[in-house]
Amino acid sequence: MFSSASTVPQVSADSCASSHLRRARFWLVLFAAGLVLAGLTAIPLAQETHLVSDWLHGPGEGLARSLPALAAWLELAHRGLASAYARFPFLA
Repeated sequence: MFSSASTVPQVSADSCASSHLRRARFWLVLFAAGLVLAGLTAIPLAQETHLVSDWLHGPGEGLARSLPALAAWLELAHRGLASAYARFPFLA
């Protein structure tokens, strides 16, 4: 009734291992890139918050008026970072 020949294609162990290796490398590269990006953006926090604070008091004043809680939080974050960097310069 049934033939001994299978109609399901066989996947070799090498191609399966190669696929897993490619997938693992992709995720490792993506993770490493995320770590680098996070590290680069975390370094100049005082300067970044200063720029955002200045922008909210200038060209971005409309946004500050429409989202006052966000503007207040950004100002508080900037003052906190500036104070911490002044008191503890090794943080900067």
